[in-house]
Amino acid sequence: MIGKVSSNGFGMSTIGDGKNTVYGLTQCRGDIFNNSQGCSDCISTAAQKLQADCVNRTAGKIWYDFCSIRYDTNNFFGSADVSISKTYDSIKRADNPEAFHDTVWQLLEWVKMSAVTKGNRFGIGKMNFASEGLTIYGMAQCTRDLSRLGCLGCLTQMFATMENHCPYQKGCVSLTGSCRLRYDVNNFILTADVPLFPVDQLTPPRPAPLPN
Repeated sequence: MIGKVSSNGFGMSTIGDGKNTVYGLTQCRGDIFNNSQGCSDCISTAAQKLQADCVNRTAGKIWYDFCSIRYDTNNFFGSADVSISKTYDSIKRADNPEAFHDTVWQLLEWVKMSAVTKGNRFGIGKMNFASEGLTIYGMAQCTRDLSRLGCLGCLTQMFATMENHCPYQKGCVSLTGSCRLRYDVNNFILTADVPLFPVDQLTPPRPAPLPN
């Protein structure tokens, strides 16, 4: 079951029945699932690693840069997992930290809401930081089993985690089993079609009313 993924870069599956049911979810990053070979290669590598490291365990999850896999004997479909998070940041700090921080957090707010409002739960964008001659790239993604409300809650948690761990670094990524949020001054996004947002036009899209 582990490693199953559809042509659109996302898959959910179950195996067994009753108390012996195992639930599995695989997903590729939103800018790679159009590259079916790259997506399937990442899932295959992640599945082999997960199977090797989680022998006889009832639950497991693994993150790679371009994909993630999760399985559990409890049905987690549709529930945001923020129980375990990982944060990695650059050792380099911005020369103008306060202005850089404000720019990054505006950009992340936009890509966060972009992911929430899109069906594939994936948002990207970039913004120029003129005072240091930099372009900042941002990405947000949730697993596609989540509702808009679940995605929003997960990314909001990652937003707060990044605020605490890497407020002035030039790059940072924070992730859980259900979502990831990332920014960097180096372009890590695979597609060439990355929206550029001027500061005076950086207004996050308004989502449709979220369910309770």
